[in-house]
Amino acid sequence: MTLSLGIFSWNMGDNVTPHQFDLIQFQITRLTKHQMPDLLVFCFQEVGKGSNLIEQMIWNMYNLQYSSISSDSACLSFTKFQIKTIVLANSLLRIKNVHYNSECISLTKGFVETIIRLPFMNLPEIRIYNTHFPFKSPKETKTFYANLSKRFQQSLGRVPVFVSGDINSRSLLTPECYAKNIRLDYENDKNNAYCRLKNYLELLPFDKTLLVSSRKRSRAIIEPKNCTDWQKTFPMRPSAKVVKDLLVQSDFINQSKNTGLFKDFQEGDINFFPTYKRDPSSGAFSLHKGSEGRLPGYADRILFHTNTNHPVEVKKYQSMAIKGNDHLPLFGLFHIGSTIKYKTKRKSRR
Repeated sequence: MTLSLGIFSWNMGDNVTPHQFDLIQFQITRLTKHQMPDLLVFCFQEVGKGSNLIEQMIWNMYNLQYSSISSDSACLSFTKFQIKTIVLANSLLRIKNVHYNSECISLTKGFVETIIRLPFMNLPEIRIYNTHFPFKSPKETKTFYANLSKRFQQSLGRVPVFVSGDINSRSLLTPECYAKNIRLDYENDKNNAYCRLKNYLELLPFDKTLLVSSRKRSRAIIEPKNCTDWQKTFPMRPSAKVVKDLLVQSDFINQSKNTGLFKDFQEGDINFFPTYKRDPSSGAFSLHKGSEGRLPGYADRILFHTNTNHPVEVKKYQSMAIKGNDHLPLFGLFHIGSTIKYKTKRKSRR
């Protein structure tokens, strides 16, 4: 038996409109080719006052396709923003129950742990962690991860584990990036690599900042273990493939695997531009905030850990063309199988 799981993840901010959710429904339907997954999980971060409205709109959109809905939120008492998970289940799936654990690890950052218990003995449960990582220092990131991993560590290798959300993974990490003081006074300096990157990305129209061709791989232009040297080798005339490969190679998560963060986790192929940082109105890149510079990055991710008993196949993994915040949403479609045969008990003969 194969279970299909769809995960939609978005750091949406306090920007909830019916039009956005019409687009969400349309694009998920298109990506799944009208074959809606058995489980559809929505992972939102930085949700504001529209939390209850989100749940109502999702149920209105999908009540004919799904029989049950459940949700939970984290960080409710600490900030106006919250982390919210919504689970939709197909009636044929006969979910036993959905259990939630919510925790705020820092003042505004935390996670919602979702444990979906299934009635099938060969796949007892699925665990999904909707999270929002902090971004102040490498030490704080590692401390946050250590607290989060305590939740899923015992489940690794036993059941499929998914981590979704704003993991705050940035590319080309430097001390200036953490300090958020990337200088913008060299915007017209062609010898400054950050300015060349910034100008290249910000000049792209929105429809050109989504997918990147995956037919050919460009040659690596930096060593993955040496992110701070990217400026020395960044080309004078960058291309979409070169920029994408550079940002993926120097991405925080890919670098962190050497230090134990998300060890043995997997991810679908990244064939899209970074989801951060975008202009909320146009959706195009906007690599500044006030007078401070911002480096682009694949902040929004869906990672998973599995084993040979429960193989996970990535069917879709891409960003979505939905505006409204400085992050673009992400959608992943996964097929979860099982190699364990379910043995029925034989009735004893009298």
